[in-house]
Amino acid sequence: MINLDKTKLAKLIYEDIRKSNEDKIDLDKYCAQRLKIVNPDISDLEIADELDEIVEKVKFYINKRKEHCESQGITPEYEFNHYPANFLIHYSIKYGESICVSQLRKHKKDIINIINRVHWHEFENLCKYALKQKGISQIKLTTKNQEGIDFCGLFNIGNCPSMGFIPPNFKIRVIGQVKHYTKKISPSLIRAFHTYYESIQQGDPAIIRKLPPWFNQIKSPILCIFMTTSDFTRRANDYAEKEWIILKNGEQIAEDLITSPDANKWLLIDKHGQYIFNKKAFKNTFNKIT
Repeated sequence: MINLDKTKLAKLIYEDIRKSNEDKIDLDKYCAQRLKIVNPDISDLEIADELDEIVEKVKFYINKRKEHCESQGITPEYEFNHYPANFLIHYSIKYGESICVSQLRKHKKDIINIINRVHWHEFENLCKYALKQKGISQIKLTTKNQEGIDFCGLFNIGNCPSMGFIPPNFKIRVIGQVKHYTKKISPSLIRAFHTYYESIQQGDPAIIRKLPPWFNQIKSPILCIFMTTSDFTRRANDYAEKEWIILKNGEQIAEDLITSPDANKWLLIDKHGQYIFNKKAFKNTFNKIT
């Protein structure tokens, strides 16, 4: 048999599965087909000998992806069905999500690519939209170079069902920073943002005089959010967790957008009945944000 790097092949199969738009995938059959493609001369007996090990390696990557998604608050592309064994089912199908959400999940890479390519000001508007969907109100985008604070707002924590002991009109203040980056966010940027937060807490006139009057008049706690098109280094994540700073990367932002009320406007149906992601309508949603 031709020499085979099973780990490398398993990674390639896993990446192919992540890109797939199929609703269901028989993993045994899928791996056997890929084995035949990379080794056209392989016999059925040789495939049977190699298949179990390759399938297990692919399952390892799929389960690792699921663990990562759960830690980030995003949905994996596929999960294993309970029966039959080694049978993958698309997340939306398994949990009965709407056609709109299901189709947009399949276009998540397109959404992330658009987020990466928009102008930094468009990205700020996009973040403002995403924050509104999560219940943050009175969001004010600050002017450029305004002491490290790109937006501020209010979050009505009293509306959370699990917070019944908190008055319904209780709001906490929100400040945030937005970075349209291609490289990962370093801990130094998170530390600098935290310094701005501390300055607000200490009443530094150079900072607070540039914030809206209503923000300074309210004396509630402050929630810090850092949003980026890219991602965060491990050390940046560790620092943010220690200081209770919420981090949102490009994939997490895309996840929030997929389930927004306007999501149905971002799909078209062609003459063959196929759903097409409407990039123009998607971008126009955020360009209209004021």
